[in-house]
Amino acid sequence: MNYPLAELGEWLVYDERKLGVLVRCPNCKMAFSAWFKNPIGGGEPGHRVLWERTGETLEMLSLTPSFMFVGHCHSFIRNGEICVDSPFTCPPIAPEHVV
Repeated sequence: MNYPLAELGEWLVYDERKLGVLVRCPNCKMAFSAWFKNPIGGGEPGHRVLWERTGETLEMLSLTPSFMFVGHCHSFIRNGEICVDSPFTCPPIAPEHVV
């Protein structure tokens, strides 16, 4: 199943550079970070665990390798979508807790 990254993600920004993306689990909304080998705006990466990025908007972002939401699901981020390819192992967020 695919989910729009623009609805579940936000940039990790420092000094006007986009160093990574904060991604929420589509099922429970817990946040995970993915830091780029090639930050938008140039310069050095902001972290040691790194993803190769293509695209400069959330709607076009793709990351390599795949993205593991430990204890939640396995997915790929491709062309602005979180593409989940495993069952969720976390409980879904209750509707009254959705922000």
